[in-house]
Amino acid sequence: MTLPLSHSESEFNKNVDDVPKSLGAIEDDVNSCLDAYNNKGWWGEFTMWFAGVLDQVEDALALLVQGLAELGKIMLELASPGNPFAMLLQADGWIQVKNILSGQTGEFNGNLFPATRTWTGEAGWQYANVISAQSAAVGGIFPQAGNLGQHLYDHAVQVINGWCTIGDSMVKYTTTMAKDVGAFLTLDPTDWLGIIKEIVILVADIVQFIADMIIELREYGQTTVDQMFGLHNGMADASGSRGGLWPPADFA
Repeated sequence: MTLPLSHSESEFNKNVDDVPKSLGAIEDDVNSCLDAYNNKGWWGEFTMWFAGVLDQVEDALALLVQGLAELGKIMLELASPGNPFAMLLQADGWIQVKNILSGQTGEFNGNLFPATRTWTGEAGWQYANVISAQSAAVGGIFPQAGNLGQHLYDHAVQVINGWCTIGDSMVKYTTTMAKDVGAFLTLDPTDWLGIIKEIVILVADIVQFIADMIIELREYGQTTVDQMFGLHNGMADASGSRGGLWPPADFA
């Protein structure tokens, strides 16, 4: 069964690879700004002081370094996306389990077992109970198998789309930042303040974006764990069985 996807595995892998590359490019850009400031010379420092922007530029650069540190720290929390395409195979497997189990429900139709109406005594009662209990068990389990398959699919797609969004966005952020840093490096030091403030805001936006994505990915992961436990709990239900044996076939 081929599950529909908006991103291919190769596209996903490229975006995952682009994330650390983008982080490295951002770090290089920040260091370029710091190098330019450190190499401004006495005349650059004098003109900045004379223009009344020296302290403000220093403060902005300090915020930029702090923002880069926060970005590096939060990127460590992003961790690895794992292999969502393996999760898709698991999803497909559970959907096939649902298909097989749901296809058996019709086999438990009482009309197909005339002995349930003619067989009397203890053995007959046990025989009739086996059919109804098996019907109830299969009827209760296959929807959970289907729900877990659907959720695994949704989770895998969420990871794939999430990381592709992160990769695409980081590339766009680095493109914007490269343009701003390029402008910073060509400007007179007395004009640095405006552009450095824009770079600080850009880095802060990247940090917030990554933080939001981490929360979203973690919440979905916890929901998946909860659903898997729900299926495990449902499959452990032996209601209707005899002494927890499922199904009892020793009625003869």
